[in-house]
Amino acid sequence: MKKCIVFLLSLISFNCFSQSWTQIGFFSGAIRNNAMAFSVNGKGYVGFGQNGNSYFNDLWEYNPSNNNWVSKGVTPLSSRKQGVSFSIDSMAFVGLGRNSNNVGLSDFFKYNSNTNVWTAAAPYPGNGEALCFFASANGYGFVGGGISTGSSTSYHRDFWRYNPVLDSWTSLGNIPLGNRAVGTSFSIDSIIYFGTGHDGSTAYNDFWAYNVNSNLWIQLPNLPGLARIVPISFVNQSKAVVGAGSQLSTSNVFSDYYEYNPSTNTWTSIPGFANGKRSRTPTFTIDSVSYIATGSDSLNNSLNDFWKFEYPMTTQLVEGLLDNKRTEFYPNPVENKIFFRFNLLESNRVQIFDLNGKLLIDDVLIGKSKLNLNFKSGIYLLKINNESVQKLVKL
Repeated sequence: MKKCIVFLLSLISFNCFSQSWTQIGFFSGAIRNNAMAFSVNGKGYVGFGQNGNSYFNDLWEYNPSNNNWVSKGVTPLSSRKQGVSFSIDSMAFVGLGRNSNNVGLSDFFKYNSNTNVWTAAAPYPGNGEALCFFASANGYGFVGGGISTGSSTSYHRDFWRYNPVLDSWTSLGNIPLGNRAVGTSFSIDSIIYFGTGHDGSTAYNDFWAYNVNSNLWIQLPNLPGLARIVPISFVNQSKAVVGAGSQLSTSNVFSDYYEYNPSTNTWTSIPGFANGKRSRTPTFTIDSVSYIATGSDSLNNSLNDFWKFEYPMTTQLVEGLLDNKRTEFYPNPVENKIFFRFNLLESNRVQIFDLNGKLLIDDVLIGKSKLNLNFKSGIYLLKINNESVQKLVKL
């Protein structure tokens, strides 16, 4: 169920910030494309990939608090490109891909970012080895489609679920896209979205939704624009952004971007960014900011520029009733997390009650902070520093 919160304030004003793409530097590792990326425990990670004949098996960690990259060294995985990567709870999972000899790989590893330790997991049993669809949802990983290499390249449609607790894979049949690879996939809540890519001869711009709970597939409206392969995609505040990528069998690289809103099942064209004409680019999202790193341009040159995307949001300002303190919290509507900014670097007590007066959250926040909202839908009361009382409606 989509969750959001509407704040009805006694004293509020609204500041609407437009969507923005901002270059925030450069990836600190070697220039590359076809890399893999994920976020876990509040940090982002980019590694593997290729640049011409050079293939990589390193991993780099990005810390958004200081906008800094740190090398995590060489991984125990062999050098590769076009693999899969996702996070489940506090762990990341990486595997599959192709090596410099164009040999497909099926190995799979668990990564603990707290200890920087890699552990071999159960190999992927599916037919695809590289350029697969992949995502995680509801505590499971999902992988399907992709290509296998040998005397010739084959395209596949089998679909699998990974259980990190049992370290096991379960077949979920076939994806309805047909034999497909080189597309994009992502998850929003309990739904995984698959789309674009090609089957070896034809490129597509169709999109499909897979419900993890019911095991049902639904075809969605097509991605606007031309059919494409290896597009960019990421999820931010329960909406998806998909765009760029390249045209099959040509050197044409796209620069158009679209937003998918699952609540209305619609696509909307949104502005791109200065260097948005690219493909083979991994992404990751931390809280309400998405990041784009590396990739390749229309001349097949590898890239190392690093960009962030901040989704349009409304910031609400709550003026203190007694001491003129100001609290900013956003976004609105909100999903699972609410962010606060206090203009004074001192402790601020934030409480949330249900209508029966039961205290659900009682925390002390300073400066820029966030709270996870894990309670069910309903009406609640927000109190800040025992002064401002707001009604919260969680839908």
